[in-house]
Amino acid sequence: MAFRFSLFLLLLCRLAVAQTLKYPVSALPLIRNGAIVPNAWTGGLNAPEFSEIDLNTDGIKDLFVFDRVGEKCLTFLNDGRTGDAAFHYAPAYEKLFPLLKVWAVVKDYNADGVPDLFTAQTGEIVQGTQIPPGIKVYKGSRVNG
Repeated sequence: MAFRFSLFLLLLCRLAVAQTLKYPVSALPLIRNGAIVPNAWTGGLNAPEFSEIDLNTDGIKDLFVFDRVGEKCLTFLNDGRTGDAAFHYAPAYEKLFPLLKVWAVVKDYNADGVPDLFTAQTGEIVQGTQIPPGIKVYKGSRVNG
């Protein structure tokens, strides 16, 4: 009897279909006290690490955020001026970054004017060779701007 009930519940769960959104939530403005709340649907940050980077090559520093919880990177463009921050969420730039683990920081270590990316190197096997844990560095470069 318990087996049949468990099987019934399993099949019931498989038949349940979640609703899909026709329009992305991020397109809806959130208004509080008559003012639009910027970046309202970006999501919360649990253990963020912040780095400056000029993502769109406009000469104004934008923002790269790596949230250690969930190992997620988020990118924000600065629509303000130098020294005046007005960030908006720009997820299109996130696909330019590799899969990051544990932590991530953007710094220009070789002083070539292009920021480089530092992250954790977790112990893994690459082409049959055990790579020990440590720091992984991605040398920054610009292709077509």
